[in-house]
Amino acid sequence: MSLLSCAGSVQRLMGRQTANAPRGRVSERISRALASMEKAFSEAGGGRTGLRGSVPRNDRKGKRPTDAKQRALGVGSDLLEGFDEDEDEDDDEDEGDEELDAGLEDEDEEDDAADADEEYDPIAPRGPLENNNYGEVWLPIQARPRRNRKDRATRRLVQENVVKPSSLIYPLFVHDKERSVPIPSLPGHRRLSPEDVLKEVEDARRYGINAFMLFPKVDDDLKSPLGEESNNPDGLMPRTIMSIKEAFPDVLVLADVALDPYSTSGHDGIVDEETGVVLNDMTVYQICKQSVNLARAGADMVCPSEMMDGRVTAIREALDMEGCVDTSVLSYACKYASSLYGPFRDAVGSPLKGTGDKKTYQMDISNALEAEREAELDVQEGADMLMVKPGSSYLDVLRRVRQKTNVPLAVYQVSGEYAMIKAAAEKGWINEKAVVLETLKGFRRAGADAIATYYAKDVAKWMEDDCRSSRSFTEPCY
Repeated sequence: MSLLSCAGSVQRLMGRQTANAPRGRVSERISRALASMEKAFSEAGGGRTGLRGSVPRNDRKGKRPTDAKQRALGVGSDLLEGFDEDEDEDDDEDEGDEELDAGLEDEDEEDDAADADEEYDPIAPRGPLENNNYGEVWLPIQARPRRNRKDRATRRLVQENVVKPSSLIYPLFVHDKERSVPIPSLPGHRRLSPEDVLKEVEDARRYGINAFMLFPKVDDDLKSPLGEESNNPDGLMPRTIMSIKEAFPDVLVLADVALDPYSTSGHDGIVDEETGVVLNDMTVYQICKQSVNLARAGADMVCPSEMMDGRVTAIREALDMEGCVDTSVLSYACKYASSLYGPFRDAVGSPLKGTGDKKTYQMDISNALEAEREAELDVQEGADMLMVKPGSSYLDVLRRVRQKTNVPLAVYQVSGEYAMIKAAAEKGWINEKAVVLETLKGFRRAGADAIATYYAKDVAKWMEDDCRSSRSFTEPCY
């Protein structure tokens, strides 16, 4: 009897849990047999040992095993044969066990011979494929995630993130002129006149847009080093806010807070003329007055975007002291010194003078941990909502901020992102609608509650049109 057959017989004895012999004696004999086989075979220096056992490599090749290995095989055989001579078992059962062992041994030898004769065919299909009751190819698996993607109704049922018009913020540019002017670097957008801004808000409301973020284009003769025009209660922004809230009291008006549209330098803050440094504390003092001015005009949210330290605490206190306790603060907590703001600066007419940049106050594009700190500080200072800007290149930051904070989170798909998509679409290189929706879904998936995008009205209009043209759309959302 080979060692492989011996080990196989031991396994079968263990699996049967022999009913006719006392269980203790069977377990004892099995343990003794295995221990002796392990010891003998180990001393012989054979191949693998263990419960399954193995014939020595020489034996598998048809060669004569060494005497030491032969003794190891003999030990296992003698011990196993002891089971068949147990005086507590009757003769009939002994004969039955011997026949069973012999039959199983013959089967093992036949299987080994069949395996040896079989030639490996690398082209032949292999794997767990079977046939179902109808003779079709069938993979016997239980989990099939594609079931949840099989049709549109199912996909919408299990959809995790949805883009709706109510979650979009529509940026608008206003100027104090009688006629609206197209913005070349932002195709499809204009600097709106006081009359046209009301028409644009009304048109967007028809498609479900309820939030509008305002940015002013101030005449150059009103700009100054300190940006005093930002505090003018009769200025462009207060008048525009009041007219919108009077015509549409239910819409949300978000007002940008920064000095770049009002300053001669093009910086977001007050610049020291001698050193060229943007002065943090003086800037905060100025934007506090600007925030109060906008809140008194009716702004629902003031949105400080200048990235000065401590601004949220100061603005919150200034608003509260002036009785504007219900005015929210949407802080640009994570605004990066990005290269994607060019079209926006054209729109508000605030190019940087000289060769300077904004890297001393806007965030380094290389940093992510810093964003977590900025966001946590703004929440501690009283921010009601946070903003990450830009969007597409900073989805990791958006996710980090979402995980670190529990206030509503917005993301800004900035002018450069809009312009790139628009340019590629005009060339016919991409499907504009599909790409826009994919980017917005990416923002939502990363954790954004609200999305500021120049595509806001277009997206809402696409939703409306799809609802009208297809019964598969039952609500305006993607």
